[in-house]
Amino acid sequence: HRSLEAATILSEREIEATAVDLRTVSPLDRNLIVEMAAKTAKVVVVDEDYEAFGLSGEIAAVPAESGLKVSFRRVATNTQIPYSR
Repeated sequence: HRSLEAATILSEREIEATAVDLRTVSPLDRNLIVEMAAKTAKVVVVDEDYEAFGLSGEIAAVPAESGLKVSFRRVATNTQIPYSR
């Protein structure tokens, strides 16, 4: 929901932003990601997962694997991933 709020605030400042809810991560909607990335060549992912090894990295790979050159940024927690013995 905060991503929608951010998009509204950016819109008020005359910055166009679109918030996309992928709904599911498996299967990942690759066509939607490519379509949205192709519009602006910019992608920002707000991810509640870990920054390293999380969903945002998978989303970043989609435009790259499609041959698109995009500016990519992610907003995520930068914490260590716990492990078990």
